[in-house]
Amino acid sequence: MTDRELSTVKSDDVATETNGDLREFWINELEVAYDQVLEQAIQSGFMDEWLEKHNGRQIDILRINLGMTGAKTGRGKLKAKKDELRSDDDELLPYVLVKEFARFKSKLATIEAARRILPPNVMDICAKGDDDYDTLALCYAIYHHDARQLGSVLHLDRIHKTGFARMKMKGGPRRPNQQFKDYLKRETVEQLLGAFDKSKADGRTSSFKNIIIDDDHCHVFIRRCEKPSLILRGSEVVHGHRPEWIVLQFFDGAKRVNISSLSVSDSLEIANRIASDLRDVRTHFVEVRERRPARLPEVVSDRSGGESVGHQYLPLAAFFIGVQTMSAEVYRYTFASSVPFEEVESSLVLAIMAAESLHGQPQVRLDAAHAIDSEKHSCVIDASTYVGRDLNRLFIGFINREFGPDAFTVERIEDHDHQPQEAAA
Repeated sequence: MTDRELSTVKSDDVATETNGDLREFWINELEVAYDQVLEQAIQSGFMDEWLEKHNGRQIDILRINLGMTGAKTGRGKLKAKKDELRSDDDELLPYVLVKEFARFKSKLATIEAARRILPPNVMDICAKGDDDYDTLALCYAIYHHDARQLGSVLHLDRIHKTGFARMKMKGGPRRPNQQFKDYLKRETVEQLLGAFDKSKADGRTSSFKNIIIDDDHCHVFIRRCEKPSLILRGSEVVHGHRPEWIVLQFFDGAKRVNISSLSVSDSLEIANRIASDLRDVRTHFVEVRERRPARLPEVVSDRSGGESVGHQYLPLAAFFIGVQTMSAEVYRYTFASSVPFEEVESSLVLAIMAAESLHGQPQVRLDAAHAIDSEKHSCVIDASTYVGRDLNRLFIGFINREFGPDAFTVERIEDHDHQPQEAAA
């Protein structure tokens, strides 16, 4: 399918906003299999089946987006709304891509992005209950409001599904000549990435993707070619490079940074280059060595026998490949396939909100790391801090009450002795 076949009112607007390359926008910026999805969408009967799988909130947002504001009331109103949409199904084609994009995106990330972007009345239409939302409806609304903001969902999803290694600056002046938020601009990061790629001389490129500023935290998102691999392009398998996402979470005036990536040295060197350029003097980060907290027993459910299991808490970063800390234990909760994972995410949302009530949002963001994997029906929580321990207690209480002790298992993940090396700028 070509871009011309996707010539709808909204997609034409998006093409204008993205310099006319609509296919590049979906594939490169949002990581959606553009050609495959649209080829499927034009098959006979696809749109009828696609519409039938939508609930009332999602249909209402689609109707609003397409300018269908007339009320449909009484019995069979949802069917009438769907029938009305069928009469204009060509305009729905971009939303097939949006639905594909929304698959497996973290509910936490989607809600956080939507709250930044959407007006309150639209959030209300997407609401399922107190502080719970229909994430597909939110993505439809974000696309209509500003399609480029779907990139924020993608980037925040990276934060919610990965762990971070904590780093602090070693040496260097205490305060830079300017505020980090004022310094951190797209063109600045792109220039530093260009110099980094040139110094590596390995033929791989690093692409700046986004900056998200949240209070004192500045998140920098970079995508870099990693290992050579066979990749799917259209219906063909070709040689290429697997992409690696690097997320740098700077705070405290860039004197500290949390790093999430697969490659240790590359991500650390990029962080060092940014901090050094800010201060106009060579600086580098080293890993934070936190004291091991006392062992605190927690009662959790074990499907095999219902016995209590003691928790030992250490940094979540050890769970993730690439940036790892000293010997660690973290806990993975794996849920039965019969448990709707969206409800698991809702329980985690409630636990995070409750933890924020106790400790405040900034502290929870900093000290209560967590990761989810909707494909594997699993969730990991870092309880190496007192904030993380409270989050863990709250989450266990919610899922025990909601799903019962036989709906999930808990395993302790133990590793690692890998240490990240220092990388000077």
